[in-house]
Amino acid sequence: MSAFPVSATAVLWIVFRGERPSAQTCCAGLPKPRTAQPWKHCTWLMRSQRCSRKWKLSDLATGGIEPSKLPIGVGRGAKGLAGSPAEFDDLLNRAKDALGLVEGVIVKDYWLTTCLYHFSQAGAPHAMRVYREEKGQLGESAVCLFTGGTALVSAWGITKRYSEELDFLAVDLTGAGAKTALKRARSQIAKWLATPLGQSELPNSQDDNNTKGYRKISIPVGDEPDYLKAEIVSEYLGDDLLESRSVTSLMGCFATDHQLARYPELGGFELLCTKPTYTVANKLDALHRRAVEGHFRGLAARVRDLYDLAMIARSEHAEDARRRVPDLAEKAPGSFGRGGDTVPRPDRGYAGSILFRKGSEAQAKLEEAYPSLADFVWGDLPPFGEALELAASLDDQA
Repeated sequence: MSAFPVSATAVLWIVFRGERPSAQTCCAGLPKPRTAQPWKHCTWLMRSQRCSRKWKLSDLATGGIEPSKLPIGVGRGAKGLAGSPAEFDDLLNRAKDALGLVEGVIVKDYWLTTCLYHFSQAGAPHAMRVYREEKGQLGESAVCLFTGGTALVSAWGITKRYSEELDFLAVDLTGAGAKTALKRARSQIAKWLATPLGQSELPNSQDDNNTKGYRKISIPVGDEPDYLKAEIVSEYLGDDLLESRSVTSLMGCFATDHQLARYPELGGFELLCTKPTYTVANKLDALHRRAVEGHFRGLAARVRDLYDLAMIARSEHAEDARRRVPDLAEKAPGSFGRGGDTVPRPDRGYAGSILFRKGSEAQAKLEEAYPSLADFVWGDLPPFGEALELAASLDDQA
């Protein structure tokens, strides 16, 4: 087994605008806005599931709505399905009715998958090239792998929840020139992801413990641009944890064969992905680390990881994860690339984490956040206690 020590994480945050919603409707449950214009503080569905737009994309064809009111990139001058508002709206409604999700979630998922499609076309099939260490030259053997919670939904079909993050592992970036190579790879990956949106790169933001060395890609939305964030950290990965998978958007699940052929961004394209076993080790480590460090706000924000782990424990991939997580955890320096001091895996396995200890503050905070998943999950959401047992079973050496 060889070690592939570099990863890249890209997170897409997009604001979709409709009519100005009332603060009572759109901002329920959100922090009180700091200005008298609460609609400017409503980031659709990324912080609240209570928003719903009042217009249809097909209204554009009849002059019923101005282009500035549409989600970014839909309508006049757009490419792909987004360039056909009536067809877009029809498929959107089909997905919405079948899944029971609000429209903004499905629209955003379309843009996430569109970015993935253009990313997949940036290099040779199944091998998205990134900069190597040797003077910034492109290496044919370098690959970029799709991973994380979104891959569990769109590539593996294990989970049934909305996911707004695009996680990647970029490999073959090691050696003395790795630091420079990381910067170049970070920029290149961000450009590939931004291709369908045609955006420009902004300077690096100031580094902190959670966003070390990331790139911003501007997304112009009226007078308040949002951005796409690309990040690279160092992680461990064995070369037998890769598999080529077909990626499909939520809308793509309800598209006709003709639509899939005409609009390839809907899905059906392939990406190299990490197997769920790797994701298990990563997510168990992330939850355990936050519980041990007392980072309860961050723990609650990752409550989705508990659901993901429970679904993997119910899947055919559970036994492989139980067999290999101990080895992955041992070979993942710096707690899966986050830097700083490593938080050791408990002797009993992650099942021995304080997170799974009844009555612990960490478990209480996670239980408090767990009901919020109901707004994001369209499949079975196991009770909190059952989800804990399933997640712990993935690494219990007792």
